[in-house]
Amino acid sequence: MTSVGRGIPQWQPWVAIGGFALLLHFPWEMLQVTLYRGMAEAGHWSAVLRCTQATAGDVVIAGMAYFIGSWSANDRLWLGPLQRRPVALYIASGLAITAGLEWLNVHTWKEWAYGPAMPVIAGLRLWPWEPFDA
Repeated sequence: MTSVGRGIPQWQPWVAIGGFALLLHFPWEMLQVTLYRGMAEAGHWSAVLRCTQATAGDVVIAGMAYFIGSWSANDRLWLGPLQRRPVALYIASGLAITAGLEWLNVHTWKEWAYGPAMPVIAGLRLWPWEPFDA
């Protein structure tokens, strides 16, 4: 899984994927605060810490999913010349890992719980915001 001869440092695209995931997921986690039981009442820094921890997990999931795509393409730079198989595996593995961890954290380990406003299907949250007319 090397891209020898392309002149791109070995640490790329991992840093780019991690940075993008960080910038995308932290605001996403913060938007969901009111939909989890106990988070609205939590202190500011407590909620920020919890969201930061969740973001770190999201960054790891993004990296794992990207690795799976890289493995299937046998190229760590598979995003350049987009190919269907790595993209499909990236999306599918990211969703599967996320759903599995969400299920474990909510139903098995009881690390967090959904608030009453959180829409849920098959035991997992549907979306992280309340309807606009709520």
